[in-house]
Amino acid sequence: MTNTSFINGFTDYCQEFYSVERNGAIYPFATDEEISDAVYAHITDANPRFEFCGDTADREAVRERILAKRRITGVGETDFDRAVELARIGIM
Repeated sequence: MTNTSFINGFTDYCQEFYSVERNGAIYPFATDEEISDAVYAHITDANPRFEFCGDTADREAVRERILAKRRITGVGETDFDRAVELARIGIM
């Protein structure tokens, strides 16, 4: 398992891209809780598609986990571009 400070840094990295709760996020569409949950699921996956490095591929895998969970639960926008658009105008 990866150390806590590295995980916290990776979570922050994901939030810099995807958090609706952070000013200046690049593609804001998810809550910090959704991001944290997806990060945890990604790093604890018993059958990962690839080794965790905390890079762009991992960040995008976190994004895909958030969207997949939304599809399964039927909560929130499941199309990434649409979710970002709605978040930018304050709807999501």
